[in-house]
Amino acid sequence: QPKAELVVDLATLAADALRYPLHETLETDPKAAAAVDDGLADFALALCASYEKGDAPAFFYDGDDDGADRGRDLSFSAWLKELGDATGRAKKRLFMPARLALTGRSFGPDVEDQIRTLAAANDAGVSAPKLAPLVCRIAQLKQWASALASDASLASDDGIPADKHQKQPSLPPPLTFDDFKKLRAVYEAHRRDLSDDEKAMYDVLVAAFDAMRRS
Repeated sequence: QPKAELVVDLATLAADALRYPLHETLETDPKAAAAVDDGLADFALALCASYEKGDAPAFFYDGDDDGADRGRDLSFSAWLKELGDATGRAKKRLFMPARLALTGRSFGPDVEDQIRTLAAANDAGVSAPKLAPLVCRIAQLKQWASALASDASLASDDGIPADKHQKQPSLPPPLTFDDFKKLRAVYEAHRRDLSDDEKAMYDVLVAAFDAMRRS
């Protein structure tokens, strides 16, 4: 795990925390491959569902214009325990999948610190491509996990052993700066009408993101 020894190291760690290299990690990191084999997709879908319902810790929604009334007053570890109970995972099988899902890496600074850094960067006006906001991370994670779960379902339906199927679907390309600008435009176009309905706004942004991926 990287450690900061100089001020410049802190800057590098902070910059890395703003990125979300999920696709690269899933393709190249043996720890990520092991997590996929251990049901990362199912855990990721449970995590996304909790976030979308506003059940994640309140600081997950800091920096989100529509997140003032979302989230609960509980610690990150307490939330992970709830996810573990819901998915049948013991503590030792929680932290690596949570780190991969939320940061896109199998290593790095404390996950909670990285999430708080995202909110601070957003408040400071940092934008794509230097910043991958949490809402965009959740959208990418959900898209990947849903595709993998669909592949697993096909494997069970056609009678071919799961290990004979491709373990991961073709990963969609990461969010680009042009994608971010388009999503920002969609957000601004609906901001007034959906200012009191965070879930509806999220659905609009996810639909726009999916449409961009299909085009």
